[in-house]
Amino acid sequence: MQHEEISAVVADLAEFRSALDQVKSYAAADDLAAQHFGKLGDIVGVGGTFTGVRDTLRGSLDKLLPHVDQLVAALNAAVKTTTETDAEAAMNLGAVDGR
Repeated sequence: MQHEEISAVVADLAEFRSALDQVKSYAAADDLAAQHFGKLGDIVGVGGTFTGVRDTLRGSLDKLLPHVDQLVAALNAAVKTTTETDAEAAMNLGAVDGR
């Protein structure tokens, strides 16, 4: 198994998770709301549309983040298990070879 490559994927996923946290913080901020779009926003409905999209993003992130956490944990466990298995196999092969 290519432990270094898998570890790099885990590191990339951790970075992705961190980026998602930043997106979630942005989506959770109430610094831009429907009323900030003014009269024109009221007329064309952009404020309500923005709020709806923001709320949908919040909900999507709330659903996604636990799955990303589970994926990172599963990959970490897989790397640990395969590293231990490879080490044990190498030790057993060494014993057979008389090393």
